[in-house]
Amino acid sequence: MMDDGKHAFRTRQGGLQPLGAVAAPQGETRPVRLTNRLRNLAAGALASHLILSDNVTERASAARTLQREATPAMAALLQQRLQAETDDTVRGLLEVALARLQLAQPEASARLAAVTLLGHSADPETRGAADPLYRCPA
Repeated sequence: MMDDGKHAFRTRQGGLQPLGAVAAPQGETRPVRLTNRLRNLAAGALASHLILSDNVTERASAARTLQREATPAMAALLQQRLQAETDDTVRGLLEVALARLQLAQPEASARLAAVTLLGHSADPETRGAADPLYRCPA
């Protein structure tokens, strides 16, 4: 639940429990809508934490999620994790995640490197990310 002041509360035992510093709701409360955009942001945030796991399966799953959900602010983290990664599968997944971010870079050399890497991928979704850049304007 959220109040008019955008403070979060949860319904518990017939009452509202504050989830922040404000003890009581200000104004009316209403349910929070969970949209796909919010779900995707949460998935990316969770994956950015799981990429630090000791478990290679969790890191691989997180890297796959970050291929779709990474934001430009995560580029430094992805680069750092790529340098530290010891598993070849996870390294490949992180390379693709970084390449997808580089597609939006203003530097042509960064975009070219990203397209080259993505073009060698066997994954149709990954190749699809670079397809618009392969087409020449008419």
